[in-house]
Amino acid sequence: MMTGKTFGHGWYRRFLKRHPILSGRTSESTTKACDGRTRLFTTLCKVLIEHNISNSRLFNMDKTAFYTNKGSKRVVAVCGSRNVWHPDLSTGFH
Repeated sequence: MMTGKTFGHGWYRRFLKRHPILSGRTSESTTKACDGRTRLFTTLCKVLIEHNISNSRLFNMDKTAFYTNKGSKRVVAVCGSRNVWHPDLSTGFH
């Protein structure tokens, strides 16, 4: 295999020309932590509403951040495919 090497733009363009069913697309990332993050924010919203707490009283007291979009990557996908995702292998938050 070609470890440590990348393909040039010309190779990529010719590859797509040889395989017209494929196209270069921009993918969105998914994470394993996505479900946990959704559950956390759903519970948080529920508690804020139940106890009539203003969102101005909500503070992040540690040094971590929640990133909802880790960015996008260029991928090759079948033409016409609607959802193009790439796995984000980060450990999630915390």
